[in-house]
Amino acid sequence: MKTATDAILQRRQAEYLDSLLPPRDALLARMEEYAAKRNFPIADPEVGRVLGVLVGATKAKHIIEVGTNIGY
Repeated sequence: MKTATDAILQRRQAEYLDSLLPPRDALLARMEEYAAKRNFPIADPEVGRVLGVLVGATKAKHIIEVGTNIGY
């Protein structure tokens, strides 16, 4: 869930949306922990899901995402 400083939703709304996300992949969870410990900015899990949906919906054959920081 977002920290209070960058949250635009109320806590209950954010918790509900977080509950809709599938379980975290173990590797992604480790990468998120690594980034958090080093204060590296990475995309939130919900952003990753939106990007995945967009790629699937457009049936993209090639994509490029710039700014992944640690390859997230």
